[in-house]
Amino acid sequence: MRGVHAQIPTFLINVHKVDNEKDARAYIARLNAIAKLFDQVIVNLRTCEGKGVVAPKFGFPLVLEACHKIIGGVPFDDSGTDNPLLADFKKKVGGLKELDQAARLKLTDAKRALGAKFDIRQFHDAVLTNGALPLDVLEDLVNRWIKSKQT
Repeated sequence: MRGVHAQIPTFLINVHKVDNEKDARAYIARLNAIAKLFDQVIVNLRTCEGKGVVAPKFGFPLVLEACHKIIGGVPFDDSGTDNPLLADFKKKVGGLKELDQAARLKLTDAKRALGAKFDIRQFHDAVLTNGALPLDVLEDLVNRWIKSKQT
């Protein structure tokens, strides 16, 4: 399924070049901006729902499967395999010849940008398990999930 959940990683992995430190910083900035982007997506979804436009239930498992593919690996789990975005960033930065060791430590910044303070897979499971829900019900569900993680 197409959607922002797939477009961002596809763009970063297949299109975003890292030819120098400036490009590496731009990649990291895009990683850091993902949370804000998804906040905007949620606002748009609420607007659509208010107009009676809701995604069909059959799409949820497909989106969830695609999300799990991109949120697996380090720093999201202890599998020992890097997340696809982190692996891509490491490969691109590792291929740069003009960067010194200090600049290569930008990998830590990429890992930090990817590593959320919560387990994104658990969040997706909490949000998508019940299928299509009215946004006020979904908001309540998310708030309860957040509260359960804070205790």
